[in-house]
Amino acid sequence: MTLRDAPSVRDGQVTNWFNLKSLHDVHLNLHDNNINLNDVNRESNDINLNLNDINLNLNDINLNDINLNPNDFNLNLNDINLKFNDVNLNLNDFNLNLNDIVLDNIT
Repeated sequence: MTLRDAPSVRDGQVTNWFNLKSLHDVHLNLHDNNINLNDVNRESNDINLNLNDINLNLNDINLNDINLNPNDFNLNLNDINLKFNDVNLNLNDFNLNLNDIVLDNIT
């Protein structure tokens, strides 16, 4: 965006036009980010379904009295849970960043 794009008016009005244009762009970007967060939430739901399937398989193995192998599988499940928690922390950080953008622009 250059001064050539701005309306031919007094200096104060040109400045206001630039500020309004910038706020409009930020609003559109926030809308796009919200859509991306919804997509990430859908992926997280898929991960939960997969964990439930793994738990059902572990129950079947326990019925067969194979004790050592289920312990190994439990360690793997813990690793998967830690990764899932990390994803949630990243989402929380992203939400905080969105709030910071909104607060910075409402003056």
